[in-house]
Amino acid sequence: MKNGANKAKYISIGVVILAFVLLIVLIIQFAQLAQLKAREAQLTDTLSSLEEVIADYNKQKDYYSDREAYLDEYAHEVLNMSQKGEIWYTADKN
Repeated sequence: MKNGANKAKYISIGVVILAFVLLIVLIIQFAQLAQLKAREAQLTDTLSSLEEVIADYNKQKDYYSDREAYLDEYAHEVLNMSQKGEIWYTADKN
């Protein structure tokens, strides 16, 4: 009977050790999961900011792709040039 009691003690100790090891593994996995979720949130933010940059570049590309319209607008706004038949009026500052 003593042999059976010792065997039960060893099995109980083994089960407790196994449960403890599994608990440690579970805690480590939860920690890694939290890190991965934080990284996912960071990557999602980076993705959205990069999508905004791409959208801005596409707007600029569309704006500059019509070269004639862009140059015409640039000539009017920056160089104060006019097209044929346009009349420029200036207001007197006094």
